[in-house]
Amino acid sequence: MLSEGQQTKEKLVENLRSPQIRQALGSLPSAIAGDWFNDVLANFQLDTASEKVQEAIRLGNMILAFLESVMESVARK
Repeated sequence: MLSEGQQTKEKLVENLRSPQIRQALGSLPSAIAGDWFNDVLANFQLDTASEKVQEAIRLGNMILAFLESVMESVARK
């Protein structure tokens, strides 16, 4: 989360373009699709209880399950 003084669209874009974030985002798909799915969800404090998330997991689409979890988390806030 960005500090209060940095919570602007410009600062968000600047941070998302940083080499550190780009590297982390580059490795995220393999972590989600691999053996680290539950660890990634726990790290982001995401819930897998919803029907959409469970369906994606049943289908073996872990990236979709992760994205559904993120969207539901955002919708709750």
